[in-house]
Amino acid sequence: MNASFITRVLPVITFATPALILILLFPHLHWLWIAVAAAPITLLICWALRHYLPRKTAKKLIRGVQDYSRNHRSEAPDNACDTDINQLTHEFNSIAEEIDSLRERIEKISAEAQKTVNHQTEALNNVIRQLRREANADSMTGLANRRHFGQYSLHLFEEAHRRDKDLACIMIDIDHFKIINDQYGHATGDAVIVLVGELVKASIRQGDLCARYGGDEFVILLQGCSSAQAQGIGERLRREFLENASQIVQDTLLQSKPGFAALNSDKTSTLPCIKGLSVGIATLKQNEPTSMEQLIRMADMALYHAKKSGRNCVVIS
Repeated sequence: MNASFITRVLPVITFATPALILILLFPHLHWLWIAVAAAPITLLICWALRHYLPRKTAKKLIRGVQDYSRNHRSEAPDNACDTDINQLTHEFNSIAEEIDSLRERIEKISAEAQKTVNHQTEALNNVIRQLRREANADSMTGLANRRHFGQYSLHLFEEAHRRDKDLACIMIDIDHFKIINDQYGHATGDAVIVLVGELVKASIRQGDLCARYGGDEFVILLQGCSSAQAQGIGERLRREFLENASQIVQDTLLQSKPGFAALNSDKTSTLPCIKGLSVGIATLKQNEPTSMEQLIRMADMALYHAKKSGRNCVVIS
């Protein structure tokens, strides 16, 4: 309630009051005469209130009415509004809880999926690494195969040229290997090849390269190695082969032919089929090849001369 409302209602009250008094005093009068009589009285009262009622008193009257209106206003709308707000708040809280729950589930599913992907990726990488090893390695000896040797040897040759260092190539062949296969079987021949592979692998350093070049041929690349040093390695390989080959052959035969022990009870003796290793050597500094392929051919030619010289020896190109 405000002042404008009071100014609209007050004339009605001032009019109704004298009209009611006239009705009570003269009940037989027509309502029209009552209205005519009450009108000037109403105007007179309004004029008197406007000119003679103190302004402060009027303001107090209006303020009192406004205070009364505020103090006695109905609480129902506010209560209803509060109820609606509380209900909306509860619904929003429920939605927020559902969103949090969904987010936690999504994060959990994402973590599990990422874990699965990482596990499968690692497994796939292991398979790829295994396939690369199998593609680059000889299955019997574990040494590099000829294809991988051809690729990596180019890098070693270029590196030796760039650093102006020596590079030794050693070609190795098992003497009369066909006789071992024909007399004692392919299982024994395979055991001899594995033995040479182990001896070759034990003779190199980190950064060197060794490979099974053919059926019974092996090749070694030694970085920073002179022809004299390579010759010493070749002689050691030849000597260790003679010391161990007969034992390997006899152990293999004992597994496949038990009666062989009676004929060869002395395992320390060298079997007639074990003739030794032929070794050919060529080096970058001494032979001055223009390519890796030419260095290998020079070492292979030295191996050929070793065979022509009676086998089981080391020849330097």
